[in-house]
Amino acid sequence: MRRSSPQVDLLAYLRAFVLLARNPQIALAPLAAALAELLLEKLVPTEGSGMIGALNGGLMGLIIQLVDFYALAVALIVAEAVWRRGRAPFDAAWEEARSKAGAILFAAIGFGFVLYVAGLVGGIAGGLGSIALTLVATFFFIYALPAAAIGGIPGSGALQKFRELGGPALLVPAEYEGKGATLLDAVRIQRAVGSRSPSLAVATTMHHFSVASLVELTAAGNGFEWAMLMAIAENSWLLSSGFAEGKPGQHILTPTMRARPADGGITVSGVKKPCSLTWSMNLMSASVAVADPAIGTDRMAVVLIPADSAGIERAPFWQTTVLAGAESDQVTLTASHQPALRMARC
Repeated sequence: MRRSSPQVDLLAYLRAFVLLARNPQIALAPLAAALAELLLEKLVPTEGSGMIGALNGGLMGLIIQLVDFYALAVALIVAEAVWRRGRAPFDAAWEEARSKAGAILFAAIGFGFVLYVAGLVGGIAGGLGSIALTLVATFFFIYALPAAAIGGIPGSGALQKFRELGGPALLVPAEYEGKGATLLDAVRIQRAVGSRSPSLAVATTMHHFSVASLVELTAAGNGFEWAMLMAIAENSWLLSSGFAEGKPGQHILTPTMRARPADGGITVSGVKKPCSLTWSMNLMSASVAVADPAIGTDRMAVVLIPADSAGIERAPFWQTTVLAGAESDQVTLTASHQPALRMARC
């Protein structure tokens, strides 16, 4: 099979300018960094001869580079939040950057080291060697900083491509307009996806787990699940998997998130962390505890909650760049009212 050439979306650059114009807070950190650099240059003398002058100049260059990298990381976090959620408070982005400061500064030091080596090679091997290593440093910069700040290139499109190719419907039975893949085929496909994008494989595996649970509930004849399966297949919806509790020793079959009867439905409250696909989900599937008056204890149930429901909030949780693209972050529900038909008792 002939592989098609990758396409460059030139309109993405135009959309980036529009995004910046509508959200000027993206540029706030880089502007503050530029002012700080001017102030440092006035306060710290870098002129002079001999070792003292060289040390001052080198130290100032390193400080400016670290400040620039940190400011760009904050800008990336703000831009990513705007792109995903439509809003981005600067103070929240600043706090997130502080929590990732180690990874950001490590990327900055690595970039500086590659540039330093490029300069040495240029002095020994000539201009071509220096140019080659400078290009390597640029490549390192393009990928290392986004990886440190937000876990990848913003808007890289992996989940969007997964949607376009019908991936969300992989385990939806054919009778509900899905792909109808067998479990063996699904495992093979996920292995192939994981060999190219581990984060995408983790995120979509959790989606498939939630879909498979819906398929089993549909087979049990509980009611509305078949309609959800058709909606997933027709609209390429993504389901998050909110079954983890984020507490050592807490079993997923004894959830802390609770659902209580309310007028015309249920009210769901609690926290799920980590919850896969936190930022890209269309529906959140989660385990909840429901009081059962008949037996006097809680029973577990599974709820499906639209991602745009009132009372749902998202926050960063996964504090490492490894598998950050799986979007395994925190989802908090505060008295989120849902129709009763979105809950299935287990």
